[in-house]
Amino acid sequence: MRIACNNVDLKVKAPPSKSVYHRELIINFILGARGDYLDDNEEDNDDIKATKSCLKTLLDTESETLIFNCNESGSTLRFMIPVALALKSEANSKLIFRTKGRLIDRPITELAECLEPFGVEITKNKDKNEIEVTGKIGPGEYVIDGSVSSQYVSGLLMALAAFDEESEIRVKWNMVSVHYIDLTMKTLEKYGFDVIHVVDTFYVKKN
Repeated sequence: MRIACNNVDLKVKAPPSKSVYHRELIINFILGARGDYLDDNEEDNDDIKATKSCLKTLLDTESETLIFNCNESGSTLRFMIPVALALKSEANSKLIFRTKGRLIDRPITELAECLEPFGVEITKNKDKNEIEVTGKIGPGEYVIDGSVSSQYVSGLLMALAAFDEESEIRVKWNMVSVHYIDLTMKTLEKYGFDVIHVVDTFYVKKN
């Protein structure tokens, strides 16, 4: 027996890739997009909600201390530290990144060492599940250990794209999960940013 179902709509709305979605949210914010795209929706997982929450926190340009709730999202934490340091206002002198679960135990030392020459201090408080960050970053030459997490490089690429001067990121040791860095570059290029990768160095062109 054959049954005709001419009026059935078989379209399926696929959820966005979490990896792409993180990057597009941040890059749109860097470009100045504001509005309801930062509101939670039913398709968002906890990591995406954390990134949206952190971006909304950056809308506060007057408070001395900003509180970023990263939940258990390593991507949110490692992306948002450099992005927040690039985008925060002069009034925002202290950034507190709150974590849950085992996130506080995830490595962050390599990023701290990379940003230290620019006057940035990153301090973990395991008792409070918080990471305190002070300072601000600008365009320049950054050197990062790439053997632990590609998220360090991706976060820096997005942060440095916010400036209208050229920057470069030199990666020491072997780069892990290079395809995720490629994904960040492709997403930046999609929105008009010019990033060039030559051997171990990334050049973020004047945008």
